[in-house]
Amino acid sequence: MFISQGHHLPEPDENLHIYALPIGQGDSNIIQCPDGTLNIYDLGSRNKNTLGFWRKKEIVNFFNGRFSDIRNVIISHNHFDHFSHLGDVLGKGKDLSGLENIYISCTESDLQSAVTKWLDEMELWGKVKLINEGFACGMNGVDCGHITLCPNHPSITAKIMSANYGQQCNLTRGNANIDSIVVKVKYDDISVMLNGDFEDFYPTLNEKGPQRAMANYYGDELQVTVLQISHHGGFYKANKPVLLN
Repeated sequence: MFISQGHHLPEPDENLHIYALPIGQGDSNIIQCPDGTLNIYDLGSRNKNTLGFWRKKEIVNFFNGRFSDIRNVIISHNHFDHFSHLGDVLGKGKDLSGLENIYISCTESDLQSAVTKWLDEMELWGKVKLINEGFACGMNGVDCGHITLCPNHPSITAKIMSANYGQQCNLTRGNANIDSIVVKVKYDDISVMLNGDFEDFYPTLNEKGPQRAMANYYGDELQVTVLQISHHGGFYKANKPVLLN
């Protein structure tokens, strides 16, 4: 469905919808359950004032006042363009009474100030959830678990395929992209993979890093109907043939 300026979140229609908002560099994905329950996978932009892309006003307008329907917020990794809109879109004056979980990569100590400020102002620290206690999981044989997106529709599953894989969430330690929370959402025969900025350690195509490890570990389970290519379509370390194939 095409999302244009002034567009409102449609009313629930007993189907699962995933909306990728046009916010420029970064990601903002809204998952709407058949009963209207909402989940957010990233809410950010590198430049919130880029001409032609949505800013706070357009994103707030899209939610159409239905902030109390938000159940989960997933911050895929610790880069500004994936969480920069949290404070101004879901900040003061917003009814977040339905919010149950805020999933982050690595640990609370790795969060940037823009996120901690939002958590402080909205008194949301009790909602923060770690995946595998902040340690690597997924392709290393450690189960990352599932996220319940739609409690009233158990046939809709959200499996965490990888999280905290490089243990570099803190920006002083390296590349937080590798720690992206990768989620596969499945509803009947339709599946969507949300990758954040998941990428490899090095740019060489034959590198035996995270993307090859994911392909080797999951095999055919990586086949999906819709793939969110990571790192905004970059081919330097992300979206290598071994994973795309």
